[in-house]
Amino acid sequence: MDAPAVIDAGSDTVKAGFAGDEAPTSVFPSVVGHPWQAEEGQCLFGDEAVAKQSTLRMQRPIQNGRIVSWDNMLPLLSFTLTSELCTSPPERPILLADSASGSEDDRAEAATALFESLGVPALYIKSTAALALHASGRRTGMILESGYDASRCVPIYEGEVIRHAVRSVPYAGRQLSELLHSLLAPEDREPGIRGIIDDVKRNRCFVAEDYEAELEAATPEREAWVREHSLSYELPNGRILNTFGDARFRAPEALFRPSMLGLDAMGLQDLVYDVTSLSSCDEDQALRREFLENITLSGRTTLFPALTGRLELEIARSVPGQLRDSVRVHAQPERGYLSWIGGSLLALDLDDGSFNGHGRWCTKAEYDEFGPGIINRKCL
Repeated sequence: MDAPAVIDAGSDTVKAGFAGDEAPTSVFPSVVGHPWQAEEGQCLFGDEAVAKQSTLRMQRPIQNGRIVSWDNMLPLLSFTLTSELCTSPPERPILLADSASGSEDDRAEAATALFESLGVPALYIKSTAALALHASGRRTGMILESGYDASRCVPIYEGEVIRHAVRSVPYAGRQLSELLHSLLAPEDREPGIRGIIDDVKRNRCFVAEDYEAELEAATPEREAWVREHSLSYELPNGRILNTFGDARFRAPEALFRPSMLGLDAMGLQDLVYDVTSLSSCDEDQALRREFLENITLSGRTTLFPALTGRLELEIARSVPGQLRDSVRVHAQPERGYLSWIGGSLLALDLDDGSFNGHGRWCTKAEYDEFGPGIINRKCL
């Protein structure tokens, strides 16, 4: 049988490829575009849907990392396999990434959809956090995920997620883009600026090592700072936009101060401390220290320059004094796709070439014999 396909479908993008590859071969927006009238044509997916979104009803089948519409998710998965990976669902086992916040019912529903509707021969489901830790070469630690619409801290001990201690907050890349947009002058908030905002966020924003000092340096009277940090963009109407400046570090600051987004939520530094406390008892200082020494970043919203150092500083301020010297945040260059890379590695480990039900894959024969719940017994 052909090499397993590995699919990490997030709220913003689908990452797909094959077991053993170093990076996904296909990355595209996880959107489905429906024609307003059924007779107007077929659904479009990914980049093609985005290019024609003004004429389509756009749907995101995944929100906050969880599948909310299998009516949209199944066609998206079929498109991923047939059009992006140029394969047929019955030809390959599928390793599918899911959210650590998902339930056993979510996994059973996924198994039913992939076995019954797509006809896959074998399936394995693992959380994005567990896959990211696998890619980092660790078995115990915490994954701090931040992607499109939510951030999450996931403690993992000896390869298994401590589910009762998983915590998430309702902000990530999308909310930072909205904040960046709101920081513009009202006359600059034109419809065509959304693409510019995403480009600035991904390529030009940074985390301030000392936010208050950076704010003081960014006053309009400091002409040298303004010249260095302001950006110029040409808008679709031809007007030149000279702006952003301090917005380049004010927007990412919301990761530490979500009140800037109008949210009553923990900053990432407090999220980590909260999860550390929930996942180990007060007496087990050794385990707490091990968690704090092994904080791994995952997701594209963790790519901001200087985020790692600032996180270490802020987390150290949050934890008890005897643990402050333990805080280590690990940021691998490929952390934007770290979960997919972990899936690629794990699929190789799972692959014994037989898929006869005696290995770790959940096979169609097992599904037929034991029902959807078998996926939760095989995919721990």
